[in-house]
Amino acid sequence: ALRVSQSVLPAAELTARPDINNETDWPALPSQTAASTSTPLSAQAQKWTSAKGRSITKSQTQFHVELGNRFTPLLNDQGSGSNEVNTQPSGTAKTESASGKQKLHGRPKQQPHTLIVGDVSVKDAQKMFSSNVKVICLPNDTVSDLADKILHIVADYPHLKNVVIHFGLNDLAKEESEVLKQDFTHLLKTVSCLLPKVFISGPISPVRKGDLKFSRIYSLNKFLSSACAALSLNFIENFPIFWERGHLFRADGLCLNKAGVKLFTSNLFYFTI
Repeated sequence: ALRVSQSVLPAAELTARPDINNETDWPALPSQTAASTSTPLSAQAQKWTSAKGRSITKSQTQFHVELGNRFTPLLNDQGSGSNEVNTQPSGTAKTESASGKQKLHGRPKQQPHTLIVGDVSVKDAQKMFSSNVKVICLPNDTVSDLADKILHIVADYPHLKNVVIHFGLNDLAKEESEVLKQDFTHLLKTVSCLLPKVFISGPISPVRKGDLKFSRIYSLNKFLSSACAALSLNFIENFPIFWERGHLFRADGLCLNKAGVKLFTSNLFYFTI
C-alpha cells in the first residue's frame, strides 16, 4: 500500500527530487565517481604525503651527522671502516703530540744564578735551595784539585752571578797547615779573575775534636778572612755560628745533621742575596 501511494506522486514532484531512485523509490547514494573526484580529499592526502617526505629527509640528515662525529672511530672494530675515517683522528693526535714535544724541547732550561762548589759538607745543601742555585759536591777532592777544575766548572754555567766555594775538610785531615795555606792562595788567585762574585765559605768549627784540631781550623779561618780581603773576595763567616753547638752535628762531630745543614745554607743565602 505504501509503494502504491508513493507511485502516484505527480511527475513534477519526482523531477524536483533527483535524489529519489525510480526503481526503489529510496534516496540514491552518492556515486563512487563523485567521491573519487573530490578535490579536498585528494589535496589532504597529497599534503600528508609531502609531510612524510620531509620527515624522512630530516631523519636522514640527523643520521649523517651521527656518522660524522669525530668519536665514531672509537666505536669501530680494528680493521673495519674506511681508511679515511680511521687514520685521520690518529694522524691528528700524532700531530698534536709532536707539537707538544716540540714545545717541551724548545723550552729553555732555567740557568742557575748561584753556584755552590764544596766538599762533603754541602752534599745535602741542594734540598734547601730552589732551581736558581746549583750545588756541586766533590767529596774526595782537595783544595789543589779544585784549583785545577774551578774554571771549567764555572764555564758550564754562563749566567752565573755568584760562585760560593766551601773546601778544606779533606786537607785538614792531612795536618799540613802551611801546605794548605799555599793551596788556598793559588785557588783564590785563580777565582779572582771570574766575572761572577766569588764567595769563600769559611771552615765550620767541629765539636769534640780536641784543642789541636780546633787550633788548626781557627787559624785557617783567620787566614782565609785576611786573604779574601786582600784579593777583594767575599768571605762568609761560619766559625762562630757552629762553635760548641753539638746538636747541629752528627755523631762523628764533623758532618752536619739536618738542622745544621739548614743553618749552614741559611748563612750562605744571607751573604749571597
